[in-house]
Amino acid sequence: MSLVTAFKEIRLTNINTKVSGTRLQVGNELVVYQSDTGVFVTTEVADQRYVLATGAGYISGEKVFFTSPLVPTPVDPSGAVNLGLLTQASGYLKGIIDASSAGVSSLNGLSGILSLVGQGNISITTGAGQIFISGNTGQLASLSGDLLSTGSNLLGKITSLSGDVQSTGNTLNGRIINTGANLLARIVSLSGDLLATGSSVTQLTNNLTQTGINLINRITSLSGDLAATGLAVVNLINVLSGNSQEFITSIPTGVELYPIIFPVAFSSIPKVQATIEVTGDVMYFVGVKNRTTTGYFALFSDIITEDGVSVNTFAKI
Repeated sequence: MSLVTAFKEIRLTNINTKVSGTRLQVGNELVVYQSDTGVFVTTEVADQRYVLATGAGYISGEKVFFTSPLVPTPVDPSGAVNLGLLTQASGYLKGIIDASSAGVSSLNGLSGILSLVGQGNISITTGAGQIFISGNTGQLASLSGDLLSTGSNLLGKITSLSGDVQSTGNTLNGRIINTGANLLARIVSLSGDLLATGSSVTQLTNNLTQTGINLINRITSLSGDLAATGLAVVNLINVLSGNSQEFITSIPTGVELYPIIFPVAFSSIPKVQATIEVTGDVMYFVGVKNRTTTGYFALFSDIITEDGVSVNTFAKI
């Protein structure tokens, strides 16, 4: 298919066309589309688009109107590079540059050669993509002089302070010696006071010892009472909790029937178990008689004639 550049209008009839917005597809290979810069006649081969010609105009339905002649776009022999697109892109970029406030002349003015110039004894050279700076501004020499002057002043100050420290040390040493002498005299004086106080301490020790002996005797005396009181408390707890009482009663000589009293009265008559305990060789039998809520009678098999006889009572509701 050939294009005549003098055509102002191309009317396509009886050809398979497809319109999508500003894009007109003719057959399977030819595509005409409209952009902001004009109308492009392109061909698509193996998913690659190549511009065949461009011109000013517009697409309306299946009609393409050109307001300027079509300009063919050259394609390199290999078909891999579209020179028309490159030319169009470069023109577009040039238009943007021309439209900018800076302008082409302003952009050219920004280009130039970077110039590095040293001052004083400092030199700057370049080579092999590197920048070399060398020289001596004399500041090091000035700094060295300042350091020497500062060192001299510091040495004089240290020397002056050394004398002050030595004088202060001598004064402090004398005061320490005087303090030591005063402290020694005070220790000697206190030693006599402590010796006199020693006799009072001895007396106090004797008083504490006697007080301790009296306290031990009192505790020993109270131990028996505390034991009896503790047993009574245990029996009271057992009764109040509905459990039992267990206790021991000493039996005097010359009795055959002896009353046993419960430490704490029961709310009802309990069951009683009594056992006899002797210290000698004579054994007695014991029975339980006349049980009440407050006690019972222990009935022995004979008159008790030996000392050290006791009855163990276990009572429970």
